[in-house]
Formats: sequence, C-alpha cells, structure tokens
Amino acid sequence: MKKRNPLNLPTERIELPSKGKVYPKESPLALGYVEMTYPTAKEEDIITNPNYLTAGTAIDKFIESILVTDIDLLDLIPTDKDALMLAARILGLGAEYTDTESYKQPVTFNLSDIKEKEVNWDLFDNTNEFSYELSGAKIKFKIPTCRDIEAMSKEVEGLKKINPDAELDTTLRYKFTITEVNGARDSKTIRDFSDRIRMADSRKLKTYMDSVTPGYIWKGTGTYIKDNKQEKVEDLSILITLTFFWPQS
Repeated sequence: MKKRNPLNLPTERIELPSKGKVYPKESPLALGYVEMTYPTAKEEDIITNPNYLTAGTAIDKFIESILVTDIDLLDLIPTDKDALMLAARILGLGAEYTDTESYKQPVTFNLSDIKEKEVNWDLFDNTNEFSYELSGAKIKFKIPTCRDIEAMSKEVEGLKKINPDAELDTTLRYKFTITEVNGARDSKTIRDFSDRIRMADSRKLKTYMDSVTPGYIWKGTGTYIKDNKQEKVEDLSILITLTFFWPQS
C-alpha cells in the first residue's frame, strides 16, 4: 500500500463505515481504514481557495491533501467518502460543530457522537454485489461508488439537452446499480429491466438496498442557549451546511 506523507507528519487512522468489505481484496481500501495527517496552513489555503469554491471542489481537494493512503476518492462508496469528510473536519476544526443556518437559533453538536447504521456483515464478501429476488426475476446489485454517481450525473446532463426536466431518478439509479438480471449482465437487459420494475417491487428493492448500505445516522444531541441557559434536544438531525467547513467567526 502506497503512502503519501513526504514531511512525515503525524497521522490518524480513519475507520471506514464499510469496513472495507465492498472493495476488492487487493485494494488498500479493503483494509477498512485509511490514514490522514492533521490539516496545516496549506489545507486552510485549499479550503478557502476561491477557484476551488466556485468549482465545488474545495472539500475534495482538502481531503486529498491530507490523505496518506494512496487512493482515488472516486473509488469510495459515498458513505466512506462521508467518513473522510467528517474526519477531515474533526482533524481540522475539532468535533464541535455549530449549525447557524438550519434552526431558529444556533445549535451545537459533537460530531464524534455520530453513530453508524447496523448492517448484516455476513452479506459482504469484497465483491460489492448483493442478491435479491423480485416478482419473476432474480437480480444482483451493487452499492454505487462515487465514480458511479459521477457517471449518473453526466448521463443526466446529456438527457437535459433533450429534456430539460430530466433528473437523477430511481430508474436511472437502477441502471447503474443493478449488475445482473436472471443471469444476464449486458447493459441492454439491465436498462430495459430497470424501466419496467413494478412500483411495489421497486419500493421493496429500495428498502433492501438501503438496509445493506453502510452509513451514518446523522442525528445527535444538539445544544443551544435559551434565556442564558444551555438547553439540549435529543435525536436532532445534523445537517451539513456552509458552516461545516467554514464556521462563522
């Protein structure tokens, strides 16, 4: 496993919610963790770079700059990328996060308290492929990677040239996540099948897909000041706003 840390800075081991079980065994991600350095002034320049902010790439550039493990962010499933974003924020600014935008008053959370979903790890075998049976069809599907999400977005961009109302809908997601239909793995079969999944089956499939997808439960205990006293609210949604990486001074 290659590492990138020419200055030999101290590192932290960041555990992945997937435990690495969705990646090929030869991938460094299969270890279930990556290493990061603590952000420096260099990373502060990255996260505030106007060009990166305009392009929407500032957070990715920030994460890539402190990554020690040599990986491509596009190879990650979204929840593992969330883990790196969360870790980067904690390493750079601490675990205390005050959301000044989502509620009537500023609410503060401890990001270290965010919990992971429970999934059945017996279903994972480093192939990122899961079986499910619908009405008259046996299918296999995968948890999309960030690369898959990017490909979906590009397809939507192409569709918008024909239909301005095109969006990343359920049918399109199936076309990129279903990998096999009754033994057939060709794109035409999968796309045709995705277009005609019955609504009842689609709802069951989405529920099952969600149940096997690792992730975070973005809820926690929020605290806020009322009448000069600290109040607490349990099980409050933690929303990622601009103040996540750019807290107000």
